[in-house]
Amino acid sequence: EVEQRLREAKDSHAVAVVLPAFARTSQDVAELRATLAALAQQTREPDVVLVVDDGSPADLEAATEVWPNDGLALVRLQQNVGPAGARSVGLRLLRKWARGREVVVCLTDSDA
Repeated sequence: EVEQRLREAKDSHAVAVVLPAFARTSQDVAELRATLAALAQQTREPDVVLVVDDGSPADLEAATEVWPNDGLALVRLQQNVGPAGARSVGLRLLRKWARGREVVVCLTDSDA
């Protein structure tokens, strides 16, 4: 679904957000939920939001339910690689999924 959303973006380029997340507590999950809600309210809603779960002990699935469409992908890493490592994983996946399509990539963190 993410690949399809990138290909079908209405503008000349797709907009994607890579969001590394590591959550230990319910407060961390709430911050991720608030960040996603804020992204959904932008003037130009991203075509794709890629949340990279950096080996969180907490379940991030509930936080992603606030996203208003099927343009969100949650990728879970088995072990914590840190924010830069999680961002790199997200960028590599977007490059693969974009298949030559122009994509504006925005980087943000999960603490709203």
